[in-house]
Amino acid sequence: DIAYCYAIDSDEKSGETVTASTNSGKCLQLSKENYDWCSPDAHKVAWGALYRKDKLKEIRFDEDLTIAEDTLYFARCIQAGCKIVCLDEALYHYVNHAESLTNKAYSGKNKTELIAWDRICSLFRDNKNTFLTAKSEYAQTCKKIAKKYYLNENYTKIENKFIRKKYRKNAPYLLKYAFAKKKMGLAAKTIFSALFWNVWLKTR
Repeated sequence: DIAYCYAIDSDEKSGETVTASTNSGKCLQLSKENYDWCSPDAHKVAWGALYRKDKLKEIRFDEDLTIAEDTLYFARCIQAGCKIVCLDEALYHYVNHAESLTNKAYSGKNKTELIAWDRICSLFRDNKNTFLTAKSEYAQTCKKIAKKYYLNENYTKIENKFIRKKYRKNAPYLLKYAFAKKKMGLAAKTIFSALFWNVWLKTR
């Protein structure tokens, strides 16, 4: 029902490219019961994929979201029980523009990404494994936003407190995921950032 590939991410200014694909040509079958949102194989956007129209005609984008509306859309496709295949080939060329919304200065619009993850987690509440990885990726998203914008003048102490609160709520799931995957480095970083958020923000 859904087939997606990896992207070749290109920086508009430097021209540098990167991809998570090993270009092995192998196909990985996924489902809503075993979808790992934290995996490099996870697809978190609507683009770079082919969809079977008759399976998805009732699924719509949430127009109140500015960021991650496509992540939520793809999550709904998974939750609908669609068969999913991931092709290990970098076939989609994505150019990272400096003036894109996700690269501009921090604003309240950035928080819609967290609203999207709230809704995604709600979708998979009855799927134990996928719910765990969704909550874990939610925590990772909080860290990503904070790390990216904490030096931006629009990222105030109030905004930082809000993101930290969301992170600490989801961090226990990330810690559980790290132990399950035997990723001790991730577990240590999760504990450190949860306990010493502002110190962690200043580390590289």
